[in-house]
Amino acid sequence: MKVVHLSNFDDGDGASIAAYRLHRGLLRLGHDSTMLVAEKRTEDPAVQLFQPLRDLFSRLRRRFRRERITAAWPATATLALPATSCSAMTAPRTAATYWSNYRPLM
Repeated sequence: MKVVHLSNFDDGDGASIAAYRLHRGLLRLGHDSTMLVAEKRTEDPAVQLFQPLRDLFSRLRRRFRRERITAAWPATATLALPATSCSAMTAPRTAATYWSNYRPLM
């Protein structure tokens, strides 16, 4: 199974620690687990820094997607992942998010 974990950090507060433990546990079980973080604090090669594209088109597309998801959230439960320069975003079967001290990407 291919799993992508999204978190602010890979080490630090409670949610980040839980996310990192789940990530490491899935790796030990033989699953293809990757963790994308806003701030990388460990040397784990399976943890990658999440850097969204900052050009105008990408920022407008994220804003439009966020507004569309917010408007339709009760009807759908879709996780839309923004375009990034990260190679770990190739077709995950499962995406898990862990937000603590959430801060927008824009």
